[in-house]
Amino acid sequence: MYKHPEEFIRLKPSEAGNEVDFAEIRKKKQGKVNAISSRHSEQIHKAHARWIVKKKRPFSICEDLEYHDIWLVAMHGSYTPPSHHLVRQHVLHLSEEGQAKLLAINTGLRAAGMKASIAGDIWSDRNVALLGMCEYYITSDWEIKELVLAATPFTERHTGVAIDEKTKEACVKAGLSHDVFSSVFMSISDNSFKTAG
Repeated sequence: MYKHPEEFIRLKPSEAGNEVDFAEIRKKKQGKVNAISSRHSEQIHKAHARWIVKKKRPFSICEDLEYHDIWLVAMHGSYTPPSHHLVRQHVLHLSEEGQAKLLAINTGLRAAGMKASIAGDIWSDRNVALLGMCEYYITSDWEIKELVLAATPFTERHTGVAIDEKTKEACVKAGLSHDVFSSVFMSISDNSFKTAG
């Protein structure tokens, strides 16, 4: 009725006392936003995940009733925000895309004989530790770019050997050589990382 109103009108037999308001059908067809494609829906889900991560919002925000109301009004009911489980899946997909991009960049830098700069540290809070590493490099247009090289849980003791192993593991995964210090521009570190080097 709503998807193909003209065809419906042509095929619909006339029934006494049960006439269909064809004008209303056409009006709904024009005014209603039909269900969006699954591809478009996935793109919006992915945009949710990107926004949530960049703005440090909780995954559960997409399940708030007030948040749903915004999308209900904006999309005339044709789109429902993702669950926090779906957001998590898309965050993992974004992570995979980022890792693939990082691998391609570092493979290109190494092929061109260029060395990146890397900064890293370990943050601990309430028995949770994370090894964070950022990479900096210069493009052919002389622009400085910054990328997250790793954000790795660090459950081991913060010894030089453990830091060295995690650093090498992250660098190799990102497309740098196993001999980390031959892949980076220069090494500057605090006492922990000096012990690792």
